[in-house]
Amino acid sequence: MNSTIIVTGADSKFFELVQGTILSIREKPQGSSVDIAFLDVGCTPEQLKWISQHVDYIVEPGWTYDIPDIDRQPGYLKAQLCRPFIADYFPGYEVYIWLDADTWVQDWSAIELFILGARRKGFAIAIEPLNTLFTPSVSLHVSFLFAKYWDYFHLTDCTPEHSNLHLMPVLNTGAISGRSDSFVWSRWKYRLGQCISNLSRVFRGLDKPYYGEQHALNATIYRDCGIDIVELLPSHCHWACHQKLPLWDPQRKLWVDCFPPHNPIGIMHLAGDAKLAPTHIALTTEGFKVEVSLRYPGPVANPARRYDYVAASLRRIRLDHGFPFMVALDPSSETYPHLNKQIPHLRYADRRQPGIGFVTRDEAHILYNTALEFKGKNALEIGCWLGWST
Repeated sequence: MNSTIIVTGADSKFFELVQGTILSIREKPQGSSVDIAFLDVGCTPEQLKWISQHVDYIVEPGWTYDIPDIDRQPGYLKAQLCRPFIADYFPGYEVYIWLDADTWVQDWSAIELFILGARRKGFAIAIEPLNTLFTPSVSLHVSFLFAKYWDYFHLTDCTPEHSNLHLMPVLNTGAISGRSDSFVWSRWKYRLGQCISNLSRVFRGLDKPYYGEQHALNATIYRDCGIDIVELLPSHCHWACHQKLPLWDPQRKLWVDCFPPHNPIGIMHLAGDAKLAPTHIALTTEGFKVEVSLRYPGPVANPARRYDYVAASLRRIRLDHGFPFMVALDPSSETYPHLNKQIPHLRYADRRQPGIGFVTRDEAHILYNTALEFKGKNALEIGCWLGWST
């Protein structure tokens, strides 16, 4: 029997995503023999048949708390509320790892760090500093967190014991690990029960994401246990894509974080609306843009449909900051008969006038390098638009 088990769960709507979660583990040499457990919160018999071929256990969790209008609650809520209880569902392991259904493992070193952190300190979780670095309005985000902590636990700045909790970096529960004997599990159960008791009205016709289990764990770690008994892992171990898209490294063909030296992302988390679109426009480590899928197996198996290209012999210029309304658009819906839609380069336009496109980045560099041959001489501009051709 293995000493570590990885647990995930999903309903039928998240089946395609959780397939990526499971395959991203099983298709790696280190994950081919690891124990995997699946919490079924509403998959179809056909989906469960596929899952059973790749995991060791399938369990349908019960309601771990007394929830108002329990018969009307969505099944996925079970997977959120039973996370502190995964050691109870699958006893006998030393280390338990939870992965959300919208995560997938790119670099196994992150799994090793989660295991090592749990063994060293009892519990491991990745810090998410991006909520303050990249959120457009930091003050609004902090106000949102303050409101949530007040609603869930009645914690306010007026109480010295709980001051500044909403200002602490968010610890994302999409990927966590814990030793079976960690005190965090029991205290997390208590905090989550407190949250449900204080905010039972949210369960009456739940129609929006519920983050109570994450806020409960953050309160547990910051206020009850202390960070000294928790291994805080860097954000590249577990990257929340809804805060900031990672960079695509075309040389290494993998996702990396946004900060030099660009460490490989360990666990990709398609949190929030990052999971909704089939493709996203992301930056590469070279500063260009590429349209890619964030899902497993990603660009390696499914090459990007469109991308920026500049010939290696051309002098490069970066002017994107000068065009704040420039966006990349899908040319498939264009009706202009002379537009070559087969060209895989990204098509740019001004979001205020999306019907009239810019030249491609390749064409812009050809124009720029041609103009360099006549540097210091007179030029005649014929026509202009909102783009970068001039």
